[in-house]
Amino acid sequence: MPTSDRDVRQRELVPPARLARSHAVVVGVGAVGRQVALQLSALGVPRMTLVDPDAVSVENLAPQGFWESDLGRSKVEAVAGIARRQYPAIELTEVPERF
Repeated sequence: MPTSDRDVRQRELVPPARLARSHAVVVGVGAVGRQVALQLSALGVPRMTLVDPDAVSVENLAPQGFWESDLGRSKVEAVAGIARRQYPAIELTEVPERF
């Protein structure tokens, strides 16, 4: 199956033309926000802005799903890296500041 069909199951909910115009903003990329951002990138949302002032610390590893290699990085940078691997064409804006 070609990668252009990545959203085939969601097309009834969000038609491809509408998805192509989407810009998601995720405020807070801890446990829930991180997963939301990654699911949106996996779906193929073309543009996304990630907002979070925090850096990954050891207490974020288990409950928020970050990796040891993320320690000390901003959370938006860590999540953006995974999102770009999932969907290389995504346009991401990283805002490592308080909303």
